[in-house]
Amino acid sequence: MEQSLTKKQRFSTQAIEYDFEYKNILFKGVPGTGKSGVINKIIQNYLNLSKESPNILRINIHADSSCTTTLQGLIQQHIINATFVPYQPFVLILEEIQESNLNELIGELIYLVEPSKRAKGIEADDKEYNYPELIKKIVSSREKIHTIQIPMIAPSSTSNDSMVIPENLYIFATSNYREDKKIIEDNLLRRFEVIELYPRYKEEIGKPFSNQEVSDFLRSLNGSIVKVLREHGQLHPDRFMIGHSTWMKITTPTHFYRIFLKVVTEFKDIKEIPFKIFDLIIKELPFPFETKYQTFKSYEEWIKYLQKEGYEFLNEVW
Repeated sequence: MEQSLTKKQRFSTQAIEYDFEYKNILFKGVPGTGKSGVINKIIQNYLNLSKESPNILRINIHADSSCTTTLQGLIQQHIINATFVPYQPFVLILEEIQESNLNELIGELIYLVEPSKRAKGIEADDKEYNYPELIKKIVSSREKIHTIQIPMIAPSSTSNDSMVIPENLYIFATSNYREDKKIIEDNLLRRFEVIELYPRYKEEIGKPFSNQEVSDFLRSLNGSIVKVLREHGQLHPDRFMIGHSTWMKITTPTHFYRIFLKVVTEFKDIKEIPFKIFDLIIKELPFPFETKYQTFKSYEEWIKYLQKEGYEFLNEVW
């Protein structure tokens, strides 16, 4: 990273025409509601960037990641790159972010991501600078430029290196619901637009959702989830809804069994919902493809049945 600070780069005047006013957006909701797809459409339709553009850095974050320092370096380098090309949009995408992840990865830079703290009106001149020289030029050219000292970016440096967040950097994040963790706290809510995405159905999606019966089943399933869990004391039962993405291409009973198996497994192993409650959720649903609700007495019975119907090879090998 120190090489990135000392290396001379052109303060580029190359431009891409774009227009999107929201610098920081967090898309949240249950898995499978199209959060990443929405980001991709924003990048293509509003920022005029292709998916393969080097101006995009996408990072999949895991809560127990052991490479935080590496990710910090990637993020900081992306910010440097954006600063050197102020007339083009740059995008940082943080997938599956949590409050603790964001603080750990960005640290003091969280202060600068607010639109009011961004380095605005940067004017390139096509001359070459290293990063500290560029920051000095930017700061000296504007009356109010907010900076943060960044000793972590070059630990061996003896200078007080500073960093800005340029106005052309967009930060888009996604977050799946987790029943045991907070997603939104003041630190995020104050600095990000927060957009919640819910499951969608054939009436909204249209032709890409292949089967009306499957759509009706998923809508009824999510309605029943909310109703039954609210009756059993869940304050926010919509956190348990099922996203639509894996249901859109179902066209056969076998495929339906495999996808419904994922629901059973999720409620058993991830959401840890008692079977009696799960049974209340599904017993009145309009199952598609003339399949029917089964009067099983446990998750295990449902799983064995769905595995047998969904994976024919199991009948031969197990």
